[in-house]
Parts: sequence; C-alpha cells; structure tokens
Amino acid sequence: MTSEKVSPRTFPNRLFYTVLVVIAVIAAFRNDYSTALITGGISLVFDPFDPGLAFPKRPRWQQAWLCLHLAGVFILMGRMLLKV
Repeated sequence: MTSEKVSPRTFPNRLFYTVLVVIAVIAAFRNDYSTALITGGISLVFDPFDPGLAFPKRPRWQQAWLCLHLAGVFILMGRMLLKV
C-alpha cells in the first residue's frame, strides 16, 4: 500500500472534515438527528481528499467513501423527517 502525502492545501480540509464528522457521530448517538444531519452535510464541503481532482478521476475507494458519507446524511434526513 502506498502512503499518501498530505499537502498543505489538503490538511485544513481533513482537519475540519474529521472534526465535523466526529461531532455528527456524537450527535447521532445522542439522538440529536438535526445536528448530526447539519454537521454531517457540512463536513462534505471540506473534501478530505484532493479537492482539485474531479470526482470521476478519483480512486474508487475515495468515490465509495464520499458516496457512503452522502448516503449516511440522507439516512439521517429520512430518520429525522420520519421521526423513527
């Protein structure tokens, strides 16, 4: 496995992404779905990978990670709207 070098341009994005995802997970476990939805959705703005790379040109695992994250946000939205 190759080690990925973190560029100075990507580091702040990864930091903000990680912090917001952690906040979203904590909020979801505390049954605060609106906060989890908001912070989970906003965290996608801070692309943890190379933001200059177009989505189709990314490796499959990065595409899968971002799609699963978006699916999780949609699940939270459905859970919040349906109050399940």
